[in-house]
Amino acid sequence: MATIQNLNLTITNGNGSNRTVKVSGQLKFTAAEVGKKFGMRIRLYGDDSGEGGGISLPIYTFTFGNGMLQALYKTVTAAATLPVNEEKQVAGDKLDEDPGWHVRHTPNGPMPFPKVDEVYALATLFKTTAPTTTIASKKSPTVTGIF
Repeated sequence: MATIQNLNLTITNGNGSNRTVKVSGQLKFTAAEVGKKFGMRIRLYGDDSGEGGGISLPIYTFTFGNGMLQALYKTVTAAATLPVNEEKQVAGDKLDEDPGWHVRHTPNGPMPFPKVDEVYALATLFKTTAPTTTIASKKSPTVTGIF
């Protein structure tokens, strides 16, 4: 059965208020799967497992294609190993899964600081023929920052 390995998420400053979001890893297929078509979906989640009581909500779904022909998944033809290297410009406010401020007490008195955001990617590999069935999914390590 296919697996998703070494899934990694990086978020860096992008153009203007956007952030450059990169998801990388590998899809590994068995000999019986080579040559078959699968769908791959990538979603970003806000990770509130600590302060939010364990709830992780989707905050962005990667789209694939050009112009008006955008799809919510990418069709891949299985080979022994396929690299995953997807990059998108995402509005910073989409990644701001913990909006608002914390007040911290400093030697100079109370100071507002933006809340830290926690984001992870979830890649899912599935059959595109009916019935659609999830073959593999993998969660990246959580990335923290003020997005």
